[in-house]
Amino acid sequence: MARRPAQRVIPARNNSQMSFPANPEDLAALARATAAAEAAEANPREPLLKGPKRQHYLPRFYLDGFATDGLVSVYDREKDEVRRQQPKDTAVIGRFYTMEDAQGRRRYEIEALLSEYEGKASPVIKKNLPPRKPSRRTSAPIWPSSWRLPRCERQTSLSRCSG
Repeated sequence: MARRPAQRVIPARNNSQMSFPANPEDLAALARATAAAEAAEANPREPLLKGPKRQHYLPRFYLDGFATDGLVSVYDREKDEVRRQQPKDTAVIGRFYTMEDAQGRRRYEIEALLSEYEGKASPVIKKNLPPRKPSRRTSAPIWPSSWRLPRCERQTSLSRCSG
């Protein structure tokens, strides 16, 4: 019985060389993504040079869900106090999503994209929430638990906030 020669295994330099599309759906998705990238390069969009200076890192519709009488409770860690303020003034940073291009121009494409997504998500999320029944004990409604407040806005105790 003849012995087969041993096969030589050549390790890849990195993991990206090891991953290839495994099925026809992956190949089709790769072809669509490649075509879309080529089309975007061939037909570049005009840069979006105007947009809002004040940009929320938490969507306003989300903050509105925590509002009672038009105000939300915010814990200020530096002052160690709770204050009530309007959602429009909460979780906002000037030009947070604004980029600067090679020509030094401010670009607002990310803010516009997030605004579009939030506009589509808002009615879906609001529609699927249970009816809000405010109580004197807490001013926080039942809200999507998958959305977490950043640490700078997180409250340590709801009872402390509502008095």
